[in-house]
Amino acid sequence: MDNNQNQQQSIPVAENITSSEPLAPMSQVHADDIPPMPSQMVPTPENQDFKPTQKRIPLKLPKLNLTTLFSPKLKKIIILAIILMVLLLVIGGLAPIILNYFKKSSAPTPTPTPTPTPEAVVSNPSPYASDEVVLSLEDRINRLEEEMKIVNFRDDALRLPVLDWDIKF
Repeated sequence: MDNNQNQQQSIPVAENITSSEPLAPMSQVHADDIPPMPSQMVPTPENQDFKPTQKRIPLKLPKLNLTTLFSPKLKKIIILAIILMVLLLVIGGLAPIILNYFKKSSAPTPTPTPTPTPEAVVSNPSPYASDEVVLSLEDRINRLEEEMKIVNFRDDALRLPVLDWDIKF
């Protein structure tokens, strides 16, 4: 043990270094020779020298007293405002339900029927109105329209199949 103390005294430590003392070579410095950092010098429960320096004081939050915070008149106004807001929320939530319950079923609207447009009266005819080619085209178009009126595009023999709506999985 004496030998170890002599070594510590012969090797200058960073705290004891002055400009005139030479530094020891790194091969002679041991981990035991380096003093502990201040964060390492904090006493721990494992250390026998541990003694709590202060007692733990429980943290107490300040009490909030609403009776002294607001005046009685202001308290009544706040309570009334809260009650009105709750009533508005309840009425707003129930209104759609009540309206749907009492809603009258409206009569079905009839399907629109097409109305024919009147034929336009030509007051100033085109110079091509009496042209032979234009008259032949007009005649062909009129014949095709008459054929389309005669042709029946409906086939009453075709029926939709009866579907089985009782499907079980």
